[in-house]
Amino acid sequence: MGFVLTEEELGIQQTARRVVDARGGAAVLRRLRDERDPSGCARALWSELVELGLVGLALPERHGGAGLGLCHAGLVAEELGRALSPTPLSTHTIATRALSREPAADLAGELLTSLCDGSRTIALAHEEGVRHRARPSAVTLARAGDGFVLDGEKALVPFAATADALLVSAAYGDRVALVVAPRERSELTPLSTVDSHGAARVRFRALSVPSSSVLSLDAEGSLARTLDEGALLLSAEMLGGAREAFRRTVEYLKQRRQFGVPIGSFQALKHRAATMFCELELCRSIVREGLSVADGAPGSLAELASTAKARLSDTYVHVTSEAVQMHGGVGVTDELDIGFFMKRARVTAALFGDASYHRDRYARLFGY
Repeated sequence: MGFVLTEEELGIQQTARRVVDARGGAAVLRRLRDERDPSGCARALWSELVELGLVGLALPERHGGAGLGLCHAGLVAEELGRALSPTPLSTHTIATRALSREPAADLAGELLTSLCDGSRTIALAHEEGVRHRARPSAVTLARAGDGFVLDGEKALVPFAATADALLVSAAYGDRVALVVAPRERSELTPLSTVDSHGAARVRFRALSVPSSSVLSLDAEGSLARTLDEGALLLSAEMLGGAREAFRRTVEYLKQRRQFGVPIGSFQALKHRAATMFCELELCRSIVREGLSVADGAPGSLAELASTAKARLSDTYVHVTSEAVQMHGGVGVTDELDIGFFMKRARVTAALFGDASYHRDRYARLFGY
């Protein structure tokens, strides 16, 4: 995906926008919140994304996906972020891509096709605490006869309740393993997140898994790539949310009048809006560069993923904080949707590592 979208990319973006506007949006998020739906997922929207083939854009063609790459999936993620639409697109995409890279012979053929066409979903179970860590330690994998035993707890698994399977990162001695575990055999505790998106705590109590469910016993590199792809797709979603929060704020500045003139004519507010615009354009370039090389130049993936996630974590929080303040008193009420953007910004800023984590990682990648 370049900085100017191709005709194919524009078509995908417009299709995603139409379906998201029809099936998603803050109204759906409000309903999920008010009904305390443990799934936290816009199911009707997800079904339509599946039907239109938008779920399999970045998934392998040989298993039924479109094989277009992560950049095309990023266009859909950006539209979902723009409309605050909760779906498992990002976590499903990166977990399926990880599965396709290191297929267990018996498992891959059975599961991958259904994941690529969206008839089944998979969630990534990695986070084990309040701070993101690249290597798992709380969940362990150990040999038990002809198979293995999975034990431990994942603190937060996005959209676990709607997943058919979980891709679990586990410590295997001093190595990292990737395991596919059935969701129904895991203990799920739904979490009430501030952004009303689906998540759960998942506990594995000496769960027996066959050898065919273990993708790799030495998967540190594969896991790192999966987390980088997740950070980039999440950054695309954050970009969509930040740009929409900015758009709504500019519209409000044009409409709200004080002292007989629109408040957008005040120099101080102009300067703050201009700063946000510049930051968003920088973020747009960073995200699109990262997504465009994710499939073709994995050697630079880590640095671009950390650059994108660090910038978007800071910028999304900044833009939504400014948006709430510029809306004045009404900005902190539930009547306006702008507060939902602020809440989503706080959650996404922490997922896959916050800005501080990625700045530190970027420095270490270059030997500092």
